[in-house]
Amino acid sequence: MSKPFKRPEDNFTLVHNSLFDDVMKEVSPNAYKILLTIFRKTRGWNKTHDAISYSQLREGTGIASNTTIQKGINELEQKGMIRIFKGGNPQPDTYSLDENYTVTETVKPTVTETVKVAVTETVKTKDIVKDTIKDLKDSQPKVEDVSSSSPSDHALMVEALRVVSGMDMKIKTNAGRIVRASKDLRKAGYSPGDVMAFGEKWRRDWRYQRDKKPPALTVLLAEISKVVKEDIVAKRLDDARREIEKANG
Repeated sequence: MSKPFKRPEDNFTLVHNSLFDDVMKEVSPNAYKILLTIFRKTRGWNKTHDAISYSQLREGTGIASNTTIQKGINELEQKGMIRIFKGGNPQPDTYSLDENYTVTETVKPTVTETVKVAVTETVKTKDIVKDTIKDLKDSQPKVEDVSSSSPSDHALMVEALRVVSGMDMKIKTNAGRIVRASKDLRKAGYSPGDVMAFGEKWRRDWRYQRDKKPPALTVLLAEISKVVKEDIVAKRLDDARREIEKANG
């Protein structure tokens, strides 16, 4: 028997106030239960990550349905609150809290700020979404074709990330994560075309065939290098074939 509301002495887990003040209202009740269970099994035991089975999540949350648990896990991953490392059958997946997740304080805009936001969104819709997304899908520049950073590069990368991940940019936390991802990808030498190429490859992936959902931003960042490497290998093979044809011709 335990007394959970008694002042703690030894039996406690250190929790940031923001988990109650900010995070709780960002997710559904079931997702919040799962997040607290993951928090308890990691931070509660001074771990950075832990392999957690569905049976443990059912026991910890009181949620009986595996489908409901999967939906809650997907929600947490989509919002960037947790990281998931897939386990091989019969090993369970390993979960960790994403320490880079940030809750942005909501500030009510003034009339002037509202006008600026509206104008910016209109320009973005006309000049980027309508005029460039088709080009992004049709052309997939390689890593070596990417030029140095410029405002247009950033805008195109942000839009490509938004299209592929399906994240709502009106949610400030999503916008912040996409902006940071754009900066990191461009710094590493990736292009908007590489992101769009990953989006096309994702639609052939077994995970999309199973869930029909866009890739989480964390998955995109972790796996985009595979697409670029495949492009580079294919280009080298084509170059080699052409050299052979010239030599034989």
